[in-house]
Amino acid sequence: MPLIYDKKLEHCNTRIVVWEATEPTSFFIEALQLNDDELDKLNGLKPHRKTEWLTSRYLCQVIDDNICRRLIVKDEHNKPSIQDSRKHISLSHSRNRAAVIISDVRVGIDIQRQEDKISRIQHKFISLEEHEHIDNDHIDDSYHIFWGAKECMYKAYGKRQIEFKEHMHLYPFKYYNPKLEIKGWLRKNNINQSYDIHTDKIDDYYLVFSILNNES
Repeated sequence: MPLIYDKKLEHCNTRIVVWEATEPTSFFIEALQLNDDELDKLNGLKPHRKTEWLTSRYLCQVIDDNICRRLIVKDEHNKPSIQDSRKHISLSHSRNRAAVIISDVRVGIDIQRQEDKISRIQHKFISLEEHEHIDNDHIDDSYHIFWGAKECMYKAYGKRQIEFKEHMHLYPFKYYNPKLEIKGWLRKNNINQSYDIHTDKIDDYYLVFSILNNES
């Protein structure tokens, strides 16, 4: 199936794409022309992880305008990047859908199918202060946005040992439609980052991505 979502933000040279994988793994393997190391990596993955691994790399090729395929590498914190590129990327998967964002600045992305578990664990990632301002008419939507937004900021930051309730915060917002632009921050020790956060909904999937707008 072709792309089901493709959005560009010119002011920060950012592109976001979502793919729904209905193809066999052979389609992606042939398109990517994997090297021996990548094939070894692929063969060691479980079936659903193979699909995630292949679709995310295929999307990185699509999002980079297919100029040439460059390897996706990960640092010591498991943060992905495109080898020999200054671009920032982030990857996300949910069921058979994959999302990728690429930008000149730090970014994060999350795609999450609507699930009851997000409401059950909301106390783990939403602070009492944030909870006071949640839109009571759209509680479940708000919980999913909180989860996606904080997951995005965490990915953009790119390091571990971050507490979602303590180190990240979303400013109050109302869920008046699926396409929102909200603000958030991440603060830990001497790190102070603020983010522009965008939301959308594709069928029963929540798409959220964050873009760094200031760091001190």
